[in-house]
Amino acid sequence: MSTGLLRAIEKLIEDFIEINKLQKPFYKAASISPLKILSISNALPALNLAKEEILFCFDRRELNNFKGFVLTDKNFHFVTEKPNVIPITELNKKIDVKTIEQILGADFKIVATPLFQLLNDISIGNFDKKSTTKSTEKNEITNEVDETNFEIPSAYLDILQVEGFKLFSIIEQLNADKDFLDVLQKSLTKSDVLKDEFKTHHVVLQDAIEIYNQIFNLPEQENIKGKFALAYLFERLQGNDFAENLSLERINEMVANPKFLESVEKVKNAKFLAPSDEYKEQFILPSILFRVQHKQFDTLAAVYNQLAIILANTDNSVSDAEQKTLERIQQLCFHPKKNLTNVKQSSVPEDDTLDKVMLEINELVGLKNIKTDIQDLVNFLKVQKIRETQGLKATERMLHSVFMGPPGTGKTTIARLLGRIYKHLGYLSSGHIVETDRAGLVAGYVGQTALKVDEVVKAAINGVLFIDEAYALSKDDSGKDFGNEAIETLLKRMEDHRDDLAVIAAGYPDEMKTFIQSNPGLQSRFNRYFKFEHYTPQEMMDIFKGIAKKADFILTPDAEKKLQLIFDGLYEKRNSTFGNARVVRNIFEQVIAIQANRMVLVKDITKEILMSLEVSDIPEAKETISKVFVF
Repeated sequence: MSTGLLRAIEKLIEDFIEINKLQKPFYKAASISPLKILSISNALPALNLAKEEILFCFDRRELNNFKGFVLTDKNFHFVTEKPNVIPITELNKKIDVKTIEQILGADFKIVATPLFQLLNDISIGNFDKKSTTKSTEKNEITNEVDETNFEIPSAYLDILQVEGFKLFSIIEQLNADKDFLDVLQKSLTKSDVLKDEFKTHHVVLQDAIEIYNQIFNLPEQENIKGKFALAYLFERLQGNDFAENLSLERINEMVANPKFLESVEKVKNAKFLAPSDEYKEQFILPSILFRVQHKQFDTLAAVYNQLAIILANTDNSVSDAEQKTLERIQQLCFHPKKNLTNVKQSSVPEDDTLDKVMLEINELVGLKNIKTDIQDLVNFLKVQKIRETQGLKATERMLHSVFMGPPGTGKTTIARLLGRIYKHLGYLSSGHIVETDRAGLVAGYVGQTALKVDEVVKAAINGVLFIDEAYALSKDDSGKDFGNEAIETLLKRMEDHRDDLAVIAAGYPDEMKTFIQSNPGLQSRFNRYFKFEHYTPQEMMDIFKGIAKKADFILTPDAEKKLQLIFDGLYEKRNSTFGNARVVRNIFEQVIAIQANRMVLVKDITKEILMSLEVSDIPEAKETISKVFVF
């Protein structure tokens, strides 16, 4: 269609629809932004912009769904319940008032009759081409814009519109997500009272400013296009679109005004929130989305990264320093640091098998009753799997366990081995272990404990969550009940993930008994108990020899007798806090330190001498025992 004919149709539209009514959701061809065209194209699959030109648009958008019509020089595209298309030559045969009413909805009465008449006139070519072409061509000449002297060209504005639209869409979706807003408040609130004070656009604005400041970290690196981009996003994310409300000429007048530069300086230093150290040197929103594994994470990370690239390229080049900055920003966008404090994670060896695990268990010193309990558990789980394959009902999974015993008796080691067993038996796909304690689960502000628990649980999914000194969760001296919040959240997650998570709570026997009995939910979730005993003197000796052998040391018979006196005395004085294997390791380190002091006085050192632990290397029994039980 010729330009003159296009303008003729526009004039007919203005004649039929009063100019004061020709406002959103109505758009003439000249006022349809590239972004809107993109949105319309997605909604109308039959629209072929390579072969037809948009003349007029009505967009009665419902959330992000296009509803309305697009008139092109060849077809009439419209959406009611689904996308439709009618060639304009057939409009008078196929379009009717009922269809127009469906398309226009609440706006039906305003433009239904003139629009219906207009569509029919277009379809039969009933308009005066000559009378409109001349005046239109004149307008085209007077409306031409010379961009050669503009700081902000239209192409750059279009790019910002696209990115601004993407960010604004993400904001709208996140602000409509009540669960996310709850997480947002809990993540950013630094008080014991939650307030609905943070919205997504506050966080995005803070991140956008940080991206700008990282790209232009020196004043001499800044330029007008970059400053305009920051100002545009600052306004756009609050609902004001420069590109929609101001002409290109007016925009360039604005950026030339000294007051504009003053305003940008204020934006650069604006602080909408003061996040905790957890988000230090991070972009806040990607970090929060990553923590809760939100579906918008990847989209937001991509938009942030694209924004950084646009800013770095405002002078049509990217320096080596800027490239490094872009790489750092990309890393922060797509791979936020997941700071799980007081949490340790261990994976299953690649060449691991069930036989290897069972062999390791059987080679452990002592733990006779634990080994028996584990074999019973393995036999039980194997039978349940066989019943499942035969189509028989299987007893409910019993992977959650309580480990009761003094420190240093192998609880963490057994927990790691159990994770591997669960994997090889087909109960957990990963079998890795996540180790934590109260400090790794409890936060200092209301609501944040639940987030910490969720994070740790998510890290343990398909594996084992091992909570050492779990009874400490119920001992909350602060009076704020954050420990009980952790317990309640944990209980819910244990139920939610009963098929892909094993939780092992460990601690001293008496304290763990009180802890489990303190909450009916704990009693119902944990149904298997392992009791770890103190190591006997001979078992402590075997542990010492095992450590020594791995380190290439050998005890002489006299040294062994002296060492046995220490272990006998320790066992006799043992209490609930006695460290067992940990104490043995400490004594070993003390012994080799004494041996090292002896070695410096030996003139002719041989391999045998270096490996030998003599009686003089063993500390005095009474003094050693006293130090162990000093408290």
